[in-house]
Amino acid sequence: MPTRERKEQHAARLVEYVTKYKKCFIVGADNVGSKQFGAIRADLRDGAGNKDAHAVIYMGKNTLIRRTLKLMGTPEATALIPLVKQNMGFIFTNGDLPAIRDILNSHQVGAPAKAGQVTEKQIKAPAGPTGQPPDKTAFFQALNIPTKINRGQIEITMDYVVCDPGDKVGASQAALLGMLDIRPFSYGLKILNIVDNGEIFDPAVLDITDDLLMGKFSVGVREVAALSFGADYPTYASVPHSIIRGFQDLCSIAFACEGYTFEMADTVQDMIDNPDKYGGGGGGGGGGGGGGDAAADEPEEEPEEEAAEVDMSGGDMFGGDDY
Repeated sequence: MPTRERKEQHAARLVEYVTKYKKCFIVGADNVGSKQFGAIRADLRDGAGNKDAHAVIYMGKNTLIRRTLKLMGTPEATALIPLVKQNMGFIFTNGDLPAIRDILNSHQVGAPAKAGQVTEKQIKAPAGPTGQPPDKTAFFQALNIPTKINRGQIEITMDYVVCDPGDKVGASQAALLGMLDIRPFSYGLKILNIVDNGEIFDPAVLDITDDLLMGKFSVGVREVAALSFGADYPTYASVPHSIIRGFQDLCSIAFACEGYTFEMADTVQDMIDNPDKYGGGGGGGGGGGGGGDAAADEPEEEPEEEAAEVDMSGGDMFGGDDY
């Protein structure tokens, strides 16, 4: 197929995807092998069994992608142009972004460290046996790694930080990690940006769940309510609390004044006097109508022999006939 015709087909496919799909991932494709890439394509094609995770991958030359997007001229296409740089690609979808992110993460492949690579996280050599013979002791000492000989092999006595985030891996550090069979790097499609209806977001937004949002919102509402209530300035958040506080004050006045009452205060008073009527655990007990005060005087524990000898024939169980 002629080169020009092939380019036109690639451009037409990109126009179709940008028009059809409203969301996409911008992904970096460094160090992704063809076999790994094929497995990712297959899982995204059928969503790995999840119909909401269907997506398509588009890869191409950056110059062709920029030119096609510029010719489209739509806001959605124009927003993508600044993101086209280095070894990148698109994953277009109308489905569930977190589900697609999980598929991409499931295809990460571990890889050994190489000299000159820049680390994105802290790399440690854990304490414990290394499997290396004692004649390698000088190598560990050159890196200032605390070791000892245990059962014929070198053992690291405490965790050793090989690299911090942002450091370049040196030749000696790469050799050490290789000896310990530590594969600190992982390769796969790395999400660089998220585009949703022309808006660009950081990948971290996918970690925001509904529960997290509701928790943050609840905290904010409580703070607004407390501030408004304390400042005596009514807001939607504080008005319910102000109404409850006002009702409590009215009930307190009604209970303190013999000649003043109202229907809701009578209901509250009835709840206090007869908690069993409303499903509460009342303090009254006994056959003779013992009230809450009598129940409060009852010992918490009583020997079974004495309890069995209580005369229940007359009065209440405490022997008082005045209740």
